[in-house]
Amino acid sequence: MSIARAALAASALLIAHPAAAGDARWAPGEAHRWYLEHSHELPQLLWALGPESRDVRLLAVQLRLIVSCAAGGEDGLNREVLCTIEDAAVAGRGVEGEAEALDAVLHEMDRVLTGARWRFELDRAGRLHDPDLLDAPQIGVRDTRFHGLIRLLLGSAMAGLEVAPPAGRKATLPTGPGSEWVVDAPAITRFPVPTGTLGSFRLRRQAVDADDELVRTVAYGVGAVSPGNTRLTMVTRAGDDAWLDRGTGRLVHRQWWVVGRATPSSETTRTRDLAGPVTALSGPFGIGAWRQGGYLARLGGDAPEPQVGDSGVSAWRQGGSTAMLDRAEAPEWAERFPRPDGALWASPPAPVSTPRSPRS
Repeated sequence: MSIARAALAASALLIAHPAAAGDARWAPGEAHRWYLEHSHELPQLLWALGPESRDVRLLAVQLRLIVSCAAGGEDGLNREVLCTIEDAAVAGRGVEGEAEALDAVLHEMDRVLTGARWRFELDRAGRLHDPDLLDAPQIGVRDTRFHGLIRLLLGSAMAGLEVAPPAGRKATLPTGPGSEWVVDAPAITRFPVPTGTLGSFRLRRQAVDADDELVRTVAYGVGAVSPGNTRLTMVTRAGDDAWLDRGTGRLVHRQWWVVGRATPSSETTRTRDLAGPVTALSGPFGIGAWRQGGYLARLGGDAPEPQVGDSGVSAWRQGGSTAMLDRAEAPEWAERFPRPDGALWASPPAPVSTPRSPRS
């Protein structure tokens, strides 16, 4: 727990409040700062309008962010959280012959993100709703498409802030091995498309260790999800390793991964969404492969500030999030985190059988 413990100590001066039983919303005025890194190998080719409205194709995107977030004071059904992106770096990979144009696009994304505001809502179950990028002009077709793409990619990265505790009004944070609960349709399994995500996914989370300061949980899940308004269905697995503050129930440190494969019956020809043409890929990981890895740590106090680094096609950074990409491909992942009862995650929980409604 050394990394998580350092993050907890570093953030000791931030505003934090114990969570009420059954209520995972942040308290009014509660604030946290995060270093967040997200590497996303896309299941489909995403197009962005580059300089002079030239189409540029994206195969993979990496975001590295310093984010400060604070909860609002309104005590409604959900609690609004407003985040400021203090610093940002964007790296990416594209197709041969478009490196110069793609580099310009990635630097422009950096400029849009740095200083931008991101808002979302947390409900009592700790679920994330209605995320949106503020201060992004929607003037003309290019702005609408370009900022829409940034909003979708940022949403995939910020989804790592959702770690739902057990549901129910009497639920409290598990503090010892053996506690287990289920989260349906977690935010990390949403596709970066404006038409939302269809299908079903169930993530089973389990507390595996605890001390006076931290509770460590691991999770594993399987399901079948699809980008809305397409015929592409992904058989998907996901997992994570998350540390929570025992006193407040708040997230301190998390690493997560998602990997998906297109089913044989999926349509892998061209389709279209609001961000532009989308083409399913046939690459080294198979047709329509989808991989993402995330890493976040809470910041604060006197600890050294992490550096997000530079943006551009040559700025891809190996580290926390890319390690999760490798873990996603490891078939023995389940054996690295044995269940508290001594069994392994070799038999993942079955997904829910009833398809869920679309979610954005």
